[in-house]
Amino acid sequence: MAVKQWFVLCGIFSAVMFFTGCSDVIKVRGKVTYSDGTPVTHGCVTFESGHEVALGMLDEAGNYRLGRFKDGDGIKPGSYSVWLTGTNITEAQAPEAIRGGFNTTTSSITTATVHKKFTSKATSDLTFEAKPGGQKTFDFVVEKPDPADTTKIM
Repeated sequence: MAVKQWFVLCGIFSAVMFFTGCSDVIKVRGKVTYSDGTPVTHGCVTFESGHEVALGMLDEAGNYRLGRFKDGDGIKPGSYSVWLTGTNITEAQAPEAIRGGFNTTTSSITTATVHKKFTSKATSDLTFEAKPGGQKTFDFVVEKPDPADTTKIM
């Protein structure tokens, strides 16, 4: 076989392997809400399976689209653990009046937006099975945080 024919065959084989591998990607989207139906509007949904990690940022309506390399590019088939990250909001507080003067230090309050059990792979019981041709939407409901999950940092 001539060198030129060899390169053509290798190019065709590489293209077939590349496009076959890409067809295994599954586009997944969903919505995260509380039990009362209101959306979780802050944070990121994390899907992890072994060395595969995909993220989906939550929008104002609680919607997300999973991506490994860019928003919405999908995940590979497999079993995934699911949890939320970035679900804490930190708010700076104005200086407080203290006995006729002002406290020049400001404090901040960090408020959790979901129950802490949903914020770690170790504690979340959420899972998703990504199958070719299977479910492409994964909506789930989370609990609101305990009032004790608010901390004040000086």
